[in-house]
Amino acid sequence: MIITTLIDDKKLENSNLINEHGLSLHIQKEKQNILFDTGASGYFAENAKELGIDLNEVDTVIISHGHYDHGGGLETFFKENKHAPVYTKKIGNYYRVYDNGTKKNITWDKTVLEKNSQQIRYLTQDLEILENVHLLSSIKKIYPQPPDNKFLYQEKNRQLIRDDFLHELLMVIEEKDGITIFSGCSHQGILNMIETARNKFRGKPIKAVLGGFHIIESAFNNREECIFEVKEIADKILKYPLGKVYTGHCTEIKPYLLLKEVMGSKLEYLSTGMVIKL
Repeated sequence: MIITTLIDDKKLENSNLINEHGLSLHIQKEKQNILFDTGASGYFAENAKELGIDLNEVDTVIISHGHYDHGGGLETFFKENKHAPVYTKKIGNYYRVYDNGTKKNITWDKTVLEKNSQQIRYLTQDLEILENVHLLSSIKKIYPQPPDNKFLYQEKNRQLIRDDFLHELLMVIEEKDGITIFSGCSHQGILNMIETARNKFRGKPIKAVLGGFHIIESAFNNREECIFEVKEIADKILKYPLGKVYTGHCTEIKPYLLLKEVMGSKLEYLSTGMVIKL
């Protein structure tokens, strides 16, 4: 399996690719070509072309949740590919609300779904979308969710309420030697994401975990609390039988370095243009 990071917040040193606040991964598994998220804009497609990846050959697309930095590039994808089904959960209206009361709409353009409805598949339960490629719809809630979630809201009945993140899904690719877990932002908590996959595929080692962990330093009350909680997450991740962990996007640099202190060579930072062979 070959995983190419088409978009992430950072890019490889001396790279001529474009980076942005968003995530998009291209996964080639045998003859299957999968696109996991599309970043915030169409830049992922420009990077794909630069990297020699033909988006018209993509067999299926997964959008991890309803925020713009993961589904914002869908319109560009539909211009390149008229046949691949796009799996997502039902999308509402989502906002970031700041301390001063101002709000920012962070939903991606849902009119894109209406214009391309023939390619849209709404996920309501766990589903094997391709051979050994699984989407998990319901995430176990054992561990706390990221503190930054307190700023994230959804609209219901014309009122803003805290986002329950039921629009978030998880992808697991199963192989003979283990499973690989893909998460967009892990708003429901990366430990909950791993536990959900582990519970679904009992006895299978975890080859790798990839995606954003939504560990935003500013959401913690103080520096000491941040250090303790982030290192605790790292300790618990290491208790799983896993190979490597790759995170970027919404895992900010300072929390990443704290994770790295604990996880060492088990952890690497995702960057635009990075190619991972598993």
